[in-house]
Amino acid sequence: MTLSLILSLFLLSPSTAPATAPATAPAEVVAEPGLRDELLRRQAKDQEARSALLEKMKESDGDLGADGLPVVLQVQRIDAENRAWIATVLDQHGWPDRSLVGREASGAAWLLVQHADDDVELQERALPLLQAAIEAGEAEARYGAYLLDRIRVNRGEPQVYGTQVRQIDGRIQPLPIEDPEHVDQRRAEVGLMTLAVYIAELDKAYLDTASPATKPAEE
Repeated sequence: MTLSLILSLFLLSPSTAPATAPATAPAEVVAEPGLRDELLRRQAKDQEARSALLEKMKESDGDLGADGLPVVLQVQRIDAENRAWIATVLDQHGWPDRSLVGREASGAAWLLVQHADDDVELQERALPLLQAAIEAGEAEARYGAYLLDRIRVNRGEPQVYGTQVRQIDGRIQPLPIEDPEHVDQRRAEVGLMTLAVYIAELDKAYLDTASPATKPAEE
């Protein structure tokens, strides 16, 4: 089991953690604290499983083999459970936005949908709900960009923002992008870093390398 498979299971998602709030900031008041707590619990479980997968991958230099199958199956099992659950949440509440569950838990809802690759119809159903929340200032624009790209890649179409990547010849590269000449302009519009910096960050995080074009000069 090689890094190319791991990329489809682990990468392609921005951090869902919000910027650290000041110590004196008041706690968020949300309409559904129970739903918030469950979203955060499921997010933590998702990330714990994927972190274990990444550590296993690093131990095996990117080729897990049969020893890595249990961790892969664990990620797939968690994703299946979350797909079924988040579908009921969308049916009952629409998109879990900031007013309903708070900023971090709204990001957790996006994470569960983003990882629902075995149900693209669910992702497509969620996207307009998320986009409406974004337009209302109730969700972050970058989540819409990531989900749109994920759907397009899952449908075999070029992505828009370059968020989805693959590993080729030991390097991380974006999957095909529509109108690549203007991708950084589109990324800026939704609060994303430039594509070159994004790829360099992924290289550093997952391959322990850095693109020569973006590698910091040695002091």
